[in-house]
Amino acid sequence: MEASKVKILIAHKNQKKMNQLDDILSQNNYETLITDNKKDAISDNYIIIGSRYYNSRGAAFIYKNSNDSWSQTAMITANPSVNSTYFASDLAITDTHAFVGCSKDAVYVYERSNESWSQIDVLKPKQTGEYFGRYLAFDGNKLAIASDSYNTVHSEKSGKITLFKFENNSFTQISTLYPHAAYDAAQGFGSILYFSGNMLIMGAGYHNSWKDFDEAY
Repeated sequence: MEASKVKILIAHKNQKKMNQLDDILSQNNYETLITDNKKDAISDNYIIIGSRYYNSRGAAFIYKNSNDSWSQTAMITANPSVNSTYFASDLAITDTHAFVGCSKDAVYVYERSNESWSQIDVLKPKQTGEYFGRYLAFDGNKLAIASDSYNTVHSEKSGKITLFKFENNSFTQISTLYPHAAYDAAQGFGSILYFSGNMLIMGAGYHNSWKDFDEAY
Protein backbone atom coordinates (compact mmCIF):
# COMPACT_ATOMS: atom_id res chain seq x y z
CA MET A 1 0.00 0.00 0.00
CA GLU A 2 1.40 3.37 -1.02
CA ALA A 3 -0.38 5.80 1.27
CA SER A 4 2.36 8.41 0.93
CA LYS A 5 1.82 8.63 -2.83
CA VAL A 6 -1.92 8.92 -2.32
CA LYS A 7 -1.34 11.82 0.04
CA ILE A 8 0.72 13.58 -2.62
CA LEU A 9 -2.14 13.21 -5.10
CA ILE A 10 -4.79 14.45 -2.70
CA ALA A 11 -2.64 17.40 -1.76
CA HIS A 12 -2.81 18.53 -5.38
CA LYS A 13 -6.61 18.39 -5.30
CA ASN A 14 -7.54 19.49 -1.79
CA GLN A 15 -5.32 19.64 1.28
CA LYS A 16 -8.22 18.79 3.62
CA LYS A 17 -8.80 15.41 1.96
CA MET A 18 -5.42 13.98 2.95
CA ASN A 19 -6.22 12.71 6.42
CA GLN A 20 -9.61 11.30 5.48
CA LEU A 21 -8.23 9.26 2.60
CA ASP A 22 -5.37 8.08 4.79
CA ASP A 23 -8.00 6.67 7.14
CA ILE A 24 -9.67 4.79 4.27
CA LEU A 25 -6.40 3.15 3.29
CA SER A 26 -5.36 2.28 6.83
CA GLN A 27 -8.73 0.75 7.72
CA ASN A 28 -8.90 -1.48 4.64
CA ASN A 29 -6.45 -3.98 3.22
CA TYR A 30 -6.26 -2.25 -0.16
CA GLU A 31 -3.37 -2.39 -2.54
CA THR A 32 -3.91 1.08 -3.92
CA LEU A 33 -2.86 1.85 -7.47
CA ILE A 34 -3.19 5.61 -7.13
CA THR A 35 0.11 7.43 -7.46
CA ASP A 36 1.16 11.04 -7.57
CA ASN A 37 0.92 11.08 -11.39
CA LYS A 38 -2.37 9.16 -11.51
CA LYS A 39 -4.58 12.22 -11.46
CA ASP A 40 -7.40 10.57 -13.40
CA ALA A 41 -8.14 8.19 -10.50
CA ILE A 42 -9.87 11.03 -8.67
CA SER A 43 -12.65 13.28 -9.95
CA ASP A 44 -14.39 16.25 -8.38
CA ASN A 45 -16.45 14.02 -6.10
CA TYR A 46 -15.18 10.47 -6.43
CA ILE A 47 -12.03 8.45 -6.01
CA ILE A 48 -11.40 4.88 -7.18
CA ILE A 49 -9.02 2.53 -5.39
CA GLY A 50 -7.90 -0.82 -6.76
CA SER A 51 -7.18 -4.05 -4.93
CA ARG A 52 -5.87 -6.68 -7.36
CA TYR A 53 -5.77 -9.39 -4.70
CA TYR A 54 -9.28 -9.00 -3.31
CA ASN A 55 -10.78 -12.51 -3.03
CA SER A 56 -8.07 -13.68 -5.45
CA ARG A 57 -9.98 -11.97 -8.25
CA GLY A 58 -9.48 -8.27 -7.77
CA ALA A 59 -11.89 -5.42 -7.13
CA ALA A 60 -12.18 -1.66 -7.32
CA PHE A 61 -13.72 0.47 -4.58
CA ILE A 62 -15.39 3.83 -5.18
CA TYR A 63 -15.58 6.51 -2.51
CA LYS A 64 -17.62 9.69 -2.62
CA ASN A 65 -16.61 12.96 -1.04
CA SER A 66 -19.24 14.90 0.88
CA ASN A 67 -18.16 17.93 2.87
CA ASP A 68 -14.59 16.60 3.00
CA SER A 69 -15.75 13.24 4.34
CA TRP A 70 -15.21 10.08 2.24
CA SER A 71 -17.63 7.15 2.24
CA GLN A 72 -17.58 3.99 0.15
CA THR A 73 -20.49 3.88 -2.29
CA ALA A 74 -19.61 0.93 -4.53
CA MET A 75 -17.43 -2.11 -5.04
CA ILE A 76 -16.74 -3.10 -8.65
CA THR A 77 -15.77 -6.56 -9.86
CA ALA A 78 -15.39 -8.02 -13.33
CA ASN A 79 -18.38 -9.48 -15.15
CA PRO A 80 -17.81 -12.21 -16.12
CA SER A 81 -15.56 -12.89 -13.17
CA VAL A 82 -11.80 -12.96 -13.73
CA ASN A 83 -10.23 -15.87 -11.86
CA SER A 84 -6.93 -14.12 -11.31
CA THR A 85 -5.34 -11.09 -9.70
CA TYR A 86 -5.32 -9.00 -12.84
CA PHE A 87 -8.49 -6.96 -12.32
CA ALA A 88 -7.95 -3.33 -11.24
CA SER A 89 -4.45 -3.18 -12.70
CA ASP A 90 -5.11 0.47 -13.49
CA LEU A 91 -7.99 2.86 -12.92
CA ALA A 92 -9.64 6.10 -13.97
CA ILE A 93 -12.83 7.82 -12.88
CA THR A 94 -15.03 10.82 -13.60
CA ASP A 95 -18.20 11.82 -11.81
CA THR A 96 -20.19 9.71 -14.30
CA HIS A 97 -17.92 6.90 -15.53
CA ALA A 98 -15.25 4.55 -14.21
CA PHE A 99 -12.62 2.63 -16.18
CA VAL A 100 -10.98 -0.46 -14.69
CA GLY A 101 -8.05 -2.09 -16.42
CA CYS A 102 -7.41 -5.81 -16.31
CA SER A 103 -4.01 -6.79 -17.62
CA LYS A 104 -5.51 -10.07 -18.77
CA ASP A 105 -6.48 -8.12 -21.92
CA ALA A 106 -9.58 -6.10 -21.01
CA VAL A 107 -10.78 -2.70 -19.85
CA TYR A 108 -14.14 -2.60 -18.09
CA VAL A 109 -16.32 0.51 -18.40
CA TYR A 110 -18.94 1.52 -15.82
CA GLU A 111 -21.60 4.22 -15.74
CA ARG A 112 -23.03 5.81 -12.60
CA SER A 113 -26.75 6.16 -11.93
CA ASN A 114 -27.33 7.75 -8.54
CA GLU A 115 -24.75 5.76 -6.54
CA SER A 116 -25.01 2.55 -8.54
CA TRP A 117 -22.26 1.76 -11.06
CA SER A 118 -23.27 -0.53 -13.93
CA GLN A 119 -20.93 -2.19 -16.40
CA ILE A 120 -21.73 -0.90 -19.89
CA ASP A 121 -18.82 -2.14 -21.99
CA VAL A 122 -15.69 -4.27 -22.09
CA LEU A 123 -12.88 -3.29 -24.43
CA LYS A 124 -10.65 -6.11 -25.66
CA PRO A 125 -7.76 -6.32 -28.12
CA LYS A 126 -7.72 -8.31 -31.33
CA GLN A 127 -4.87 -10.45 -29.96
CA THR A 128 -4.44 -11.70 -26.41
CA GLY A 129 -1.34 -11.97 -24.25
CA GLU A 130 -0.17 -8.37 -24.79
CA TYR A 131 -1.28 -7.08 -21.36
CA PHE A 132 -3.85 -4.78 -22.93
CA GLY A 133 -5.40 -2.86 -20.02
CA ARG A 134 -2.55 -3.04 -17.54
CA TYR A 135 -2.12 0.74 -17.96
CA LEU A 136 -4.71 3.29 -19.01
CA ALA A 137 -5.46 7.01 -18.91
CA PHE A 138 -8.61 9.06 -19.48
CA ASP A 139 -9.00 12.80 -20.03
CA GLY A 140 -12.78 13.12 -20.23
CA ASN A 141 -13.26 12.18 -23.89
CA LYS A 142 -10.19 10.15 -24.88
CA LEU A 143 -9.14 6.81 -23.42
CA ALA A 144 -5.58 5.58 -23.88
CA ILE A 145 -4.88 1.90 -23.24
CA ALA A 146 -1.40 0.40 -23.22
CA SER A 147 -0.44 -3.06 -24.42
CA ASP A 148 3.06 -3.00 -23.00
CA SER A 149 3.91 -6.55 -24.15
CA TYR A 150 2.82 -6.04 -27.77
CA ASN A 151 5.26 -7.40 -30.34
CA THR A 152 6.15 -4.72 -32.88
CA VAL A 153 7.66 -5.34 -36.30
CA HIS A 154 11.00 -4.28 -34.81
CA SER A 155 11.16 -6.34 -31.62
CA GLU A 156 9.23 -8.43 -29.13
CA LYS A 157 7.24 -6.90 -26.27
CA SER A 158 8.10 -3.33 -27.14
CA GLY A 159 4.51 -2.25 -26.52
CA LYS A 160 1.89 -0.02 -28.11
CA ILE A 161 -0.88 2.37 -27.06
CA THR A 162 -4.40 2.33 -28.48
CA LEU A 163 -6.31 5.60 -28.35
CA PHE A 164 -10.13 5.70 -28.30
CA LYS A 165 -12.63 8.53 -28.50
CA PHE A 166 -15.40 8.15 -25.92
CA GLU A 167 -18.69 9.75 -26.85
CA ASN A 168 -22.31 8.91 -26.00
CA ASN A 169 -21.17 5.79 -24.13
CA SER A 170 -19.48 4.35 -27.21
CA PHE A 171 -15.86 4.00 -28.24
CA THR A 172 -14.22 4.75 -31.56
CA GLN A 173 -10.58 3.81 -32.11
CA ILE A 174 -8.78 6.86 -33.45
CA SER A 175 -5.08 6.01 -33.29
CA THR A 176 -2.42 3.45 -32.43
CA LEU A 177 0.95 4.63 -31.15
CA TYR A 178 4.18 2.64 -31.29
CA PRO A 179 7.64 3.20 -29.80
CA HIS A 180 10.56 4.35 -31.89
CA ALA A 181 12.01 1.69 -34.18
CA ALA A 182 15.32 1.87 -32.32
CA TYR A 183 13.79 0.42 -29.16
CA ASP A 184 14.94 -3.00 -28.06
CA ALA A 185 12.68 -5.79 -26.83
CA ALA A 186 10.66 -5.61 -23.62
CA GLN A 187 10.77 -1.86 -23.14
CA GLY A 188 7.28 -1.52 -21.65
CA PHE A 189 6.09 1.30 -23.90
CA GLY A 190 2.98 2.70 -22.22
CA SER A 191 3.91 1.58 -18.71
CA ILE A 192 3.75 5.25 -17.74
CA LEU A 193 0.63 6.81 -19.20
CA TYR A 194 -1.39 9.92 -18.44
CA PHE A 195 -2.89 13.01 -20.00
CA SER A 196 -1.66 16.52 -19.28
CA GLY A 197 -3.77 19.14 -21.00
CA ASN A 198 -3.72 18.38 -24.72
CA MET A 199 -0.73 16.05 -24.36
CA LEU A 200 -0.57 12.32 -23.74
CA ILE A 201 2.51 11.45 -21.70
CA MET A 202 3.84 8.01 -22.57
CA GLY A 203 6.70 6.29 -20.78
CA ALA A 204 8.84 3.23 -21.46
CA GLY A 205 9.45 2.25 -17.87
CA TYR A 206 11.55 -0.82 -18.67
CA HIS A 207 14.02 0.83 -21.04
CA ASN A 208 17.40 -0.83 -20.41
CA SER A 209 19.62 2.04 -21.41
CA TRP A 210 21.07 3.94 -18.46
CA LYS A 211 20.76 7.25 -20.27
CA ASP A 212 17.18 6.63 -21.40
CA PHE A 213 15.84 4.85 -18.30
CA ASP A 214 12.14 5.60 -17.72
CA GLU A 215 11.98 7.53 -20.94
CA ALA A 216 8.85 9.58 -21.60
CA TYR A 217 7.30 11.04 -24.76
